[in-house]
Amino acid sequence: MSTLEVNNKRILKNTLFLYVRMFFVLLITLFTSRIVLQNLGFEDYGLYNVVGGLVVFVSFIRNTLTTSTSRYITYEIGNNINNVKNIFAHTFAIHLILAILILIIGEILGVIAIHFFMNIPQDRLFACNIVFQLSLTSTAITILLTPFNSIIVANEKFNMYAYIGIAEVALKLIIAYIISISPADKMITYSILMFFVTIGVPIFNVLYVKSKFRSYIYITSLLDINIIKNMINFTLWGLIGSLANTLKNNGINILINIFFGATVNAANAIAYQVNAAVNSFTANFTTASNPQITKSYAAGDYLDMHRLIFLSGKVSFFLLITLCYPIIFKTDFILSLWLHDYPPYTALFTRLVLILSLVETFSFSIGCGVQATGNIKYYQIVISGITILNFPIAYISYKLGMPPYSALIISIVISSITLLLRLYFMKVLLNISPREYIQNVFIRCIIVAIATYPILYLLSSLFDDSIIGIVLFSFTVVIWNIIVIIIGGLEKKERNYILLYLKNKINVKSSLRK
Repeated sequence: MSTLEVNNKRILKNTLFLYVRMFFVLLITLFTSRIVLQNLGFEDYGLYNVVGGLVVFVSFIRNTLTTSTSRYITYEIGNNINNVKNIFAHTFAIHLILAILILIIGEILGVIAIHFFMNIPQDRLFACNIVFQLSLTSTAITILLTPFNSIIVANEKFNMYAYIGIAEVALKLIIAYIISISPADKMITYSILMFFVTIGVPIFNVLYVKSKFRSYIYITSLLDINIIKNMINFTLWGLIGSLANTLKNNGINILINIFFGATVNAANAIAYQVNAAVNSFTANFTTASNPQITKSYAAGDYLDMHRLIFLSGKVSFFLLITLCYPIIFKTDFILSLWLHDYPPYTALFTRLVLILSLVETFSFSIGCGVQATGNIKYYQIVISGITILNFPIAYISYKLGMPPYSALIISIVISSITLLLRLYFMKVLLNISPREYIQNVFIRCIIVAIATYPILYLLSSLFDDSIIGIVLFSFTVVIWNIIVIIIGGLEKKERNYILLYLKNKINVKSSLRK
């Protein structure tokens, strides 16, 4: 079996593990969030999300650390596995220092924001402080233990992600039940219980890595200053990207709180929760394919890396749009079925967030390829410099009296601009022709999106707003999208590969019956 076939088989296997996790996580998460919203109420639910988001705002460094650590460990597994232990020791030392810094910076900035800038009722100030302190502490612990999680990802042990994910949401369901019967302050009770679940996941990762990859674990004070400099340099440039994305998401959430209050925060939080559930389908594929992109680059197999970047971008879009269309057409009914009652702007927020995700879905595989090179300085300066404009432009639009959803429209426009700029860096850093990517990925994805929309728009009126109606409509969307994707979205060799794969499966089943 060729290396290409082995990689494809591994990606498929890991994707299946992640989809099993996603299926259970999605069902339990949606049910849990409904219970939590009903028990906390719109205001407390919005406050919990915006105050918890403050921690993400002051700890934007966490996402960068996860990305950079995974990159270094994955690269060494593909290049020189004997050096993984040394890399781990250096990344752990960096994470320890930064976890301490996050606690210090978070305390200063977070307390100031809560007491002087945010729109929080006086009687909920104490509860919001509890939420913030617990969120900050759990974030610091998660940052400290990130290298252990990176080892799991780098070794593509995604079956453990499935088990941990299912256990995590099961505990969250239990928490939802507890707060429904608890006589104490529900937001404080919810934040305390969520704290223990949040820190439980990274602690379990540590125990798993110690049992399966003990040879990778190495902690020492004798560190190579050159390695530290390279890692910090890579991380610092990545920080620009994390800061930009944090301002785009959590920063705008804070602006919504300041200008429109906690109820609109709740609407925004619900929209992003729907988006997170839908994106978990796409994330399953990119999570499984990203380590292969990095390892292919480390091994010098650039042809395979290019193929994976193309495939990941295209498949991610196809998966996402197939899920987005039923929600976009039936947003109000799905929200009423899920939550019964929901804040104003929720439906519009949901549609716009899904459109934003469709625009951004191409960036993940391109970004992974760029990260693999380690040469991210100018990429981050340009892309992040434009992305960070989301925050000041949203602030200006709100000051001018624009509605709360205007920030999402601004994000869609800016993300479209940065997507085109990513193609330039893809050519410079990865030697991939923008024209080739546009022809093989963009155009085919646009064909699928345009060809399916008018038909589904007409069909949506044929199915009434009922459970049976939404199931039949969703089934129709999937079937029609598959047909359009096969005809217009896939290349001839990709269609032939799928047909051959299905033919072999049918032949195997036929021989087993005999």
